[in-house]
Amino acid sequence: MAKPDSTRQSILSFISPDLSDLFFWEHVTLSRVGPTNVKDHAVYGYGKPHHNTGMYPDHTVVFLKHDPLYKGVDEDSKRYRVYYAAKRVNQDAYNFTWTAADIGGKGGAKYDAVSRTYVVLRSEFEEDTPSIGSVMTDTDAPVFDTGMVLASRKVVRIGEQELDSLFVVEQRTYVRRVTITTNNTDGATGGVVQTSESLYYRGEIYPPTSTAIEVAVADPSQWGANSAGESVESKQLTDNWFSVVTTDIVPSGLSSGSYGKILRTYTTYENFSWPTVIQKDSFTFSSVGKVNGGDTVSIKIDPFRKQYSGPTKTRYTQYWSVSAAASLPVPVKFTTRDIDYSGVRFAVRMKDVLVKSYFNYYEGFTIGHAVYHPGLYVWHCFPTPMTDWPAGPTIVGAKREPYRGGFLTTIKEVYSPA
Repeated sequence: MAKPDSTRQSILSFISPDLSDLFFWEHVTLSRVGPTNVKDHAVYGYGKPHHNTGMYPDHTVVFLKHDPLYKGVDEDSKRYRVYYAAKRVNQDAYNFTWTAADIGGKGGAKYDAVSRTYVVLRSEFEEDTPSIGSVMTDTDAPVFDTGMVLASRKVVRIGEQELDSLFVVEQRTYVRRVTITTNNTDGATGGVVQTSESLYYRGEIYPPTSTAIEVAVADPSQWGANSAGESVESKQLTDNWFSVVTTDIVPSGLSSGSYGKILRTYTTYENFSWPTVIQKDSFTFSSVGKVNGGDTVSIKIDPFRKQYSGPTKTRYTQYWSVSAAASLPVPVKFTTRDIDYSGVRFAVRMKDVLVKSYFNYYEGFTIGHAVYHPGLYVWHCFPTPMTDWPAGPTIVGAKREPYRGGFLTTIKEVYSPA
């Protein structure tokens, strides 16, 4: 049984700005009993309240230590230091530090962070409370802007034997979640492509899927290239945090066209061949009579459009699309015709021509002709499927190939030199 100690003395330490966070020890004299008896002592056992509940209503025994510098009052007693501490309150007012946290995002991105250190009773520690993503508690006079959420928790020993038995230190890191954005020049298109990273904590709803982020991450169909020209990727950073990185495959803000988003349009000059175009008025006939009868016919050909091969205004338009669903246009083909007519009085031979419309020429011989029997011989010239050079830009080439997780479609158009 503990003997009264007329020299009881309290050695006080204030371990925080809150005076209620008082940590102290007292000298007491106990009989020479074994460690088990000290541990379970009715007054000084671990967790026992301070004997002066009026002055120290919340303090309990946290540690007992034999003090060899002080002897007991007799041979059957020993002098002990009995340490008392109370559960800390109002720790948010003084337990923070400002830092930058790297929680594993793209490129080691750091986020503004507040680190708070709490001393809590071992018996009151809960693994899931507060939960990841919880909003940080601030003081009555707020120190930080809103929007800080719990990113990580870590529990360590206090490192002081006097407190380790009943208390632990919990370190909580709160981060201000922001979207980290990077803009880069796209060397292929000359535009700007943007990469943005957003953080989500376990259980948080991922808006595009309306499901928890961990459910969305587990579904491969939710990720990859999309029709907006973005590549969306996800990554689990820790047990509780996930990253969603959205990267422009092509510059944002592009207009949409027939075959996807228009990457670029440019004009150049390239060699191109345009066929001869003829019509009825393209032929002028003249004849010279012969002394012995008959005549000689000559033909002058003045095409409606003369054949041209050379520099032609050419426009290229390139499109990006996530799929190859849209059918490619069929390039224009000049369906020409060879003219090969050999008559009695004249012959016409031409290669690769377009005929604007139907026309004919005929040769007639009357009765009594000095050389030929009477008759009518007709040259029929029918129109070709394409009767003239196209008036506007004409598609003469179409190509599609894989490109950046989707497809690149290149359309080539030429302008008539007429």
